[in-house]
Amino acid sequence: MTQSLLFTEAEWNAEMPRVVREMTAYLRQYRVAVFEDHESHGAGWGSGSYLRFDGQVSILTNQHVACIRSDNRILAYQFEDQDDIRRVVGDHCEYPAPLDLALLPVSMDAWSTSPHGSKAIEIDQISICHAPVETELLTFTGFSGSNVAFHFNTLLANGTCYTAREVELPQDNRFSPGFISVSTTDLIWHPP
Repeated sequence: MTQSLLFTEAEWNAEMPRVVREMTAYLRQYRVAVFEDHESHGAGWGSGSYLRFDGQVSILTNQHVACIRSDNRILAYQFEDQDDIRRVVGDHCEYPAPLDLALLPVSMDAWSTSPHGSKAIEIDQISICHAPVETELLTFTGFSGSNVAFHFNTLLANGTCYTAREVELPQDNRFSPGFISVSTTDLIWHPP
């Protein structure tokens, strides 16, 4: 993927703060902080994205996040623009490493009847593999545990968002460049 830059470094540096702000705002509706519920408070536990598949909305996260449910520990989440905290109820499915994926159930009653600012990724928004195009930017977003906290019975979850240019991957026979391992909360944005 050898390509010439379409902008100078000064133009890139001047434009990136706006792009990062816009991507952060756009991704906010899809991402969700997953935390461990301790009754009177919670602890940041992972990140996820809402995903609609076969008429059901789930939280797409990592298996290493979901697996604590087997120890009877409780995971919870919160819709964007809502104060209500919702426990994950029902069975989840998980796929251990090397996939490290899990789907946590979301209450469809709450999803459909409670006004909120969350949106689910639709299946047609997902590429079968990573196939970057010229000028593409890749944005990663999620919630590190240090950015999720409870204060005065209020969940404060500040997401982190990183945006970067595509770079050529080093040659390594162990990996296919079309199927790179990234967090479950990554979305790709193709600028107009």
